[in-house]
Amino acid sequence: MKKSNFKPIFILSVLIVVLFIILLFLNVFPIQKIRIIGYSMYPALESGENINIDYDYDEISRGDIVAIKFKTRDEVLIKRVIALPQDKFEIKNNLIYLNGKLLNEPYAGDTSILQKQLKAYDNYVPLNSYIVLGDNRQASFDSSDFGIVDKTQIIGKAS
Repeated sequence: MKKSNFKPIFILSVLIVVLFIILLFLNVFPIQKIRIIGYSMYPALESGENINIDYDYDEISRGDIVAIKFKTRDEVLIKRVIALPQDKFEIKNNLIYLNGKLLNEPYAGDTSILQKQLKAYDNYVPLNSYIVLGDNRQASFDSSDFGIVDKTQIIGKAS
């Protein structure tokens, strides 16, 4: 009588499914969906919209939408990177200038004033730091409120 290979294959299949479910609950996959709550990123992102956050990103560029996590807050903030490490950041007549050039922000609403936050840095963004803002500046809790963001606080990038 011929021996069946069905039982070992079945057990292996069950183990793979169980492992997949465990990994799903532990959030170890590099991409996760996050629901937008609020209007700080409007019009680019609307409240209730789901976006994918890639936790295994290579680099951060100006204009990227990133996920930020502070040790003192439970929620993850979703903001746009405006200034990179070593950028010179200035505000003149409520307009943002980066490295002497007017920042073109077709996605942004009214420009917020960040001068008080940046005075401590002589208007230069320190190494491994970023300035992040919501597109809807009037309804956003962002660098105009909490200042410069350290690279370690950026946990992912919208993909």
